[in-house]
Amino acid sequence: MTSAASSLARRTLLSQFFGALLVAQSLSLAWADDILDIEKSTMTGVYTLQEWHKDGIRYVSPQVDGRFVLLNGVIMTILYNRMQPSSQVNTVLVGKYVLSADKFSYGYDEVSVVTESADATTVSHKPLWEGMRSFTVSAADDAVRLREENGTREFVFANEELNYFEKGTLLRKWHRTADK
Repeated sequence: MTSAASSLARRTLLSQFFGALLVAQSLSLAWADDILDIEKSTMTGVYTLQEWHKDGIRYVSPQVDGRFVLLNGVIMTILYNRMQPSSQVNTVLVGKYVLSADKFSYGYDEVSVVTESADATTVSHKPLWEGMRSFTVSAADDAVRLREENGTREFVFANEELNYFEKGTLLRKWHRTADK
């Protein structure tokens, strides 16, 4: 084989390799977009609190009530806690979230916690934590799981429900009442 033919063969081989690489990358990006669309359709919407578990007790309405919204990059949680007859705690949290095919992060920018008792009413706007909490995302069997990177917290979205766990224990159960 001549030097010119050898050079042409190498360029042709490299061209085919990079062409195949671009096709594989495009397919990978399309697959990631498909996964992200599935995750979004499973997760986003407005949820109504069904149960709140605390100290081994299952609380339901009217002792507890709430809404959880995950939509267009906005996360909002409203909780009414009347577990103790002597006091009531109302919480409103508004923030933002970021979702990719394999990662979910969220944080609350606005916090209002109002505690009412017979003696006093207090209001706090102290952040619950600084920055964003990060979770790995996995999708399987019509469910999307968000597991905090340290393993402490987990959200499981499946069958129009959202279950929130802390340290492996169910804390709150929500039901989706509205899509996007």
